[in-house]
Amino acid sequence: MMITLENVTLVYGGNPGHQALSDINLKIRQGESWALIGPSGCGKSSLLFLMSGLLLPTTGSVKVFNEPVTRPRKDVALILQDYGLFPWKTVWENVALGLRLRHYRKPEIKKIVDRLLKSLGLAAFQHKYPNQLSGGQRQRVAVARALAVEPSILLMDEPFSALDALTREKLQHMVLDIWKTRNITLVFVTHNIEEAVFLGQKIAIMSPQPGKILRIINNEQMGSLDYRLSSQFHRQCTKVRQLLEGK
Repeated sequence: MMITLENVTLVYGGNPGHQALSDINLKIRQGESWALIGPSGCGKSSLLFLMSGLLLPTTGSVKVFNEPVTRPRKDVALILQDYGLFPWKTVWENVALGLRLRHYRKPEIKKIVDRLLKSLGLAAFQHKYPNQLSGGQRQRVAVARALAVEPSILLMDEPFSALDALTREKLQHMVLDIWKTRNITLVFVTHNIEEAVFLGQKIAIMSPQPGKILRIINNEQMGSLDYRLSSQFHRQCTKVRQLLEGK
């Protein structure tokens, strides 16, 4: 099993503190794509931070490859909602950052970064700074930086929430292609029902705080670019919406 959460609770602060998550149990297999969806404040982002090792559970266990997660792992990449780019670094420097921190040789860094920038349509922007880019371009830079270190697991926290509808769809297609071609295990948080159904092979419906897993929906027909045009897609969207509304 790639990611396992057993009886996980998370409480912020102390005595009595704020309980963000309650009794979370998940088993995520290698190569699966999971969407986490639920009301605001239900602990979706906290769940990603637990998987990444940025947070530790108050009780229960989080494991990756059957190893307890006690700190951030090199094989797990996390893309934050605000992209997490350094404004004083160029596109090229932002994408190369993780490789430099891991002491890759300069020729290897150049080869990896140049290839990613080309494949994601960013080569023409490599000398620009984040504030000179559109939201969609900044998101692609964040994805390129995450992919540069060749992670086994890609975690994304509402990656497209600030983008217009057409840009959002284009980047959803990009993520779908990355998931299919790289065999990455993908876990992402979203408030968008259609996004969850388009990208999530499994969809975890979460309750209001403290967040619990109410239901896991199998969405095995996802994976094609025209899935959103099918009747099954619309049925799944209706099902997710009804569960979120408590019906």
